Amino acid sequence: MAIAKRAQVIIAADVVYDRTCIPPLVSSAQRLLSESPNKIAIFATTFRNQQTFALFETELNQAGIKCNYATTERMNYIFPCYYDQPRSDVRICEMTKV
Repeated sequence: MAIAKRAQVIIAADVVYDRTCIPPLVSSAQRLLSESPNKIAIFATTFRNQQTFALFETELNQAGIKCNYATTERMNYIFPCYYDQPRSDVRICEMTKV
């Protein structure tokens, strides 16, 4: 059995940066989330470009995927072992099929 069919959680990081990557990314999330009502996808990405991120959210909505954002107010920094990056630049989204 393929690992995608057995997995209950799908995790992706730093994947919303190029507009040309968004349609296949949303299509993959839609296909994998459709296999079971219990599956979720967790995406963590740096908020680099507002227009690209808006396109991502629009395409998720059109695909019937609901995105709930985790609050990051209490998490000051990410990747402290490499450099200090404010959490306000990071979006963490839990996706489910509507």
